Parts: sequence; C-alpha cells; structure tokens
Amino acid sequence: MRYALYYSPDPSSELWKVGCSWLGSDALAQEKIPQEHFAGIIPSRLYELTRLPRRYGFHGTLKAPFRIARGYDETDLQAAVEKFCEQSSSFVLSPLTLCEIKNCFCLCPEKNTQELLDLEEYCVRTFDKFRAPLTKLELARKRAEILDVGEKENLDKWGYPYVLDRFHFHMSLTGRMNNGPEKRVIRSILARNFSTVLGKPVMFDAISIFVEPFPGHPFFCANRFPLRKSMQMPTEITGTHLMVRPTVPA
Repeated sequence: MRYALYYSPDPSSELWKVGCSWLGSDALAQEKIPQEHFAGIIPSRLYELTRLPRRYGFHGTLKAPFRIARGYDETDLQAAVEKFCEQSSSFVLSPLTLCEIKNCFCLCPEKNTQELLDLEEYCVRTFDKFRAPLTKLELARKRAEILDVGEKENLDKWGYPYVLDRFHFHMSLTGRMNNGPEKRVIRSILARNFSTVLGKPVMFDAISIFVEPFPGHPFFCANRFPLRKSMQMPTEITGTHLMVRPTVPA
C-alpha cells in the first residue's frame, strides 16, 4: 500500500469535473466515468493515452507516492496532514495553461508562485518521516530514467527526483506521446475540452491523501483536508491574479 499527498480540486468545481471526465475516472467516488468521444482519435486510443494519469487520479503532486515508514501508520499520517491544514491558509494558483512535460500533456499554472513553492517544500520535508526508504528495485527503476545530478540527489534523499528546485506543479492529462499528427490532434482536443478552465486562476483550498491499495491498482482519494480560509480570499475567483501567501507552520 502506498500513500501520496496531492492537490485535488474541489469535487464540485468545473476543474474537477472536466478533469475526471477526460481521464474517465473519479478518484473520490472511486468509479470509472465514460470518456467522451472526440473526432480525430478513436476511443480505444484515447483510453490508452490516458491510462497512466487515470491510474493516479486527477491531481497535482505535493509529495509523491510512498510506503509508510516503520513506526507509523495511516492514522498518524492523516492526523499530521489534518493538523497542518488546520494551521495553513488557502490561496490562489496562477491561471492554468496547457503545457508539455517530458512529452506528456498537463495542466500547469502560469508560474509556480512562492505560496505554492513554500507549500510543496514543507510537504516534502516535514512529511518525509512518514516515508519508508525505496527498495533496491524501486530505486533502480527510478534511476533508469534520464535524470540530471540534482534530480538524482533528490531521488536519493527524498525518494523522488522532481522536488524542491526541480518541482513544477502540474496535473497530468496523458502519458508520453511522440511528436507527430496524433500529438497535434490531442493538443487541439485538450484546448477545446478544457477551455472552461484554461486561463483562469484556481483555488488551492485542500490537501488530499490518495491511496494505492495494491501495487498497480488505481489510486483513490481517501481524505481531502480543507485548508483554513484566508481572510483576504475573494468570495469568487475571476481573472484577477490575486495571490495570498499561505500560513505555513515553522
């Protein structure tokens, strides 16, 4: 069993609904959703292209999947995350854009604001005591990726290469794709499908614990802990780039 700390949008939000519909899965309800059909791509191919992000659920990573360290259990992790969220303020991500990371299509904020970077660093460092070390097999599999020196150091220290100075918040929409006509078709489909959320700020209002019950099984959202509402937070999000620094416990 593995656990992960993720950002998952409010389940009543347009972002959550369109994201889950695209992947064909709702990690909170723990159920599959029929994917829409799009001109230019056959349904079975779209299902395959979204296979990997569907398994992990629609999310943005704060602390990558890990096994619980000896001496701790799920209750300890939940209590620590809940306490942190009670002491930390919600904030607003910068507007979302459609981007590519390692040939995968993702939704990303226009920039990683300091609020987001502080939160990610806190999650990586503070909750690392709950992470069991990677096994030799896990470590070898991750080292097989093309990593630079900093990413290798992060992997050895934190169990995941893309943290801290290598962190880029994103919500994955596809697996890796080769350049070519199909990739251009998918980009066009994504731009239309996510048009209602692209270019708009997003409320970062909770941290979720996702669980992989067995190796290879789909992750599901076990708990979604709300962050404390900021007194400066607007009642509704518009195109205004309002950034409220979250309170991160020392």
